[in-house]
Formats: sequence, structure tokens, C-alpha cells
Amino acid sequence: MTASSIRKNLIFPANFNAQKVLYAAIFLSATIFILGLALFVSSLHLSTKKITTTSVANASAGGVLLGGATNFSGAMASSTGKSSMFELNIANNGLVFLRNAKVISISGDQKIHVTIGWGNTSFSWSVGTDALTKFLDSKGVKADFSQIKVGGTVIVTGDLVGNDGAEPLINAEFIRIL
Repeated sequence: MTASSIRKNLIFPANFNAQKVLYAAIFLSATIFILGLALFVSSLHLSTKKITTTSVANASAGGVLLGGATNFSGAMASSTGKSSMFELNIANNGLVFLRNAKVISISGDQKIHVTIGWGNTSFSWSVGTDALTKFLDSKGVKADFSQIKVGGTVIVTGDLVGNDGAEPLINAEFIRIL
């Protein structure tokens, strides 16, 4: 026996079938991939089901719905009509989003006071406007401050800038008049 034949027999013995090993490796890899994909899809399905069930239950019970389920039929009406869904979001950077806030008063200094209520609880806000504030009507057409009416409904997006007396103050970037 020569040195090269000894090395050859150590690496691949004479009864070694490379084709069987290759097929076994492919089969094992495919099985692991399919199993992983099945687990991923089932976990995605379970987490989605949990979110939607909770959100719809809260919305139908008159609870506060702060996100997730805005694409369900019945959970929210279109933005062009009156909607029964109220939404209040404050991001960690101070960006505020109020959906379907009721206008309770209008100040002469281009400021409105709005409220959002759930049951016996309500949140009141002062919303300041300036030359950079963009106003839209319910169809998305450009509007102006004079179209806001007491008792009307608005969607407000802006920055939380402090307090105006007892109410938080929002510097409005967009106001959509519904």
C-alpha cells in the first residue's frame, strides 16, 4: 500500500457511496426547511388571530382601540363619513395623532379645543395652528381654519409642545375637517 492509497481510504473508504450521502443531506435539509417554514406560518397565523380577536372584541364592547385593527370591516367607517372609532396616539418623539376629535371651542388666536371621549372618560386638547398648518376637508381638498365649526369632528396630527393651562397643547401640522 502506498501513502496516497492509505490517505484515499482514510478519507473515503472503499464502501463509501457519495451519492447516497448527498441524497440524505438534501432530504434532511429540505425537511428542516419545510418544518421551519410550517412553524413560522403557524406562529404568524396564531399571533394575527390573537391581535384581531382582541381588537374586534374591544371595539365592539366600546373599549379603547389604539391600533392594529383599523382594516376590519365594521371597526371603522371611511374617512369621508362620520366614524365611531376614536383614536389617540402619542409617539415617543412627541408626535400626536387624534382621530375623530370633537371641536368644543374655537379661540380667536387660531386655536381650537377638542375632546375625545370613551364612556365616562374624556381627554381634552388645545390645538394651535400657524401659517404652516395644512387644512383638508373630508375629501382631502385644501381647506382653511374658518371651515372648522364647534361641534364638528377633526383629525389632528402635530407635535406635543407642552400645556395650555390644564390641557396638553399640540402644534398642528395637519387638520382634516370631517
